[in-house]
Amino acid sequence: MLAMISDCSIRNIKGKLAALYILNITDLVFTLILLGTGLFQEINFIMRLALDDPLLCFLLKIVLPAALIIYINIRIRKASTANLKKANILLNVIISFYFLINLNHIIWLVITAFAA
Repeated sequence: MLAMISDCSIRNIKGKLAALYILNITDLVFTLILLGTGLFQEINFIMRLALDDPLLCFLLKIVLPAALIIYINIRIRKASTANLKKANILLNVIISFYFLINLNHIIWLVITAFAA
């Protein structure tokens, strides 16, 4: 586990980008489910506005992140070792953040399931 966190190889970074994308998608799915309960509200101002428009929501949470990840995958081949290390650290932080968000959603799903 520690080796995966500190490994700044291109292969590992690409795997982390894929994990980040999956966490982003699950964040959207959990958010939509929780919003449907009426007991939950989106705290992200931008996403709160986007959730009113399904196309905008799809673009912001599905298409834009996919395009950015594809772009990063192309650019990463030319990155220096120092840049790969910085990218690895940043990805570890962002993945941790999204993991906590998804964990929070799961906890709220369990709470709402038992409250019903």
